[in-house]
Amino acid sequence: MSTSHQPQPEPVLGDSPFFRFLGMTVIEASKERVVLQLPCREEFRQEEGVVHGGVITALADTAAAYSVAMHLPKGTRMPGVELKLNFLRPAMIGAGDLVANGTVLRVGRRISVGEALVFQDEREVAKASFTFLILGEDSASQTAQGTRAPG
Repeated sequence: MSTSHQPQPEPVLGDSPFFRFLGMTVIEASKERVVLQLPCREEFRQEEGVVHGGVITALADTAAAYSVAMHLPKGTRMPGVELKLNFLRPAMIGAGDLVANGTVLRVGRRISVGEALVFQDEREVAKASFTFLILGEDSASQTAQGTRAPG
């Protein structure tokens, strides 16, 4: 892995079929934070009538991962190894888009931690912390799957 950490260009979520399928868009991307937006579609409703927690988790994970990736060399492998997410209130279909603010808590040589706050109509609906294993470009063959820093 390169020892110089170059900031990443704005993440291009359109390169991922999953992000396109969900409908995530980048509102802001800098070394300080990444802000993503996700329209609440009817397909996201679970049986209790609220937005499914997996949708909220995917949005939070993406915001946290991209915030960490902004501090890593292009192409760095960074699979997630841990997540902790608290649902603070239900997100409702028809109550506005979901917005996730991802920030970095720590970027290390082997472990990095990011967090994300998810809002709907300026009210917090979830808070999450994610830990990523930093493998570097040369270690790409060490894992069969994982997140790669965008670029």
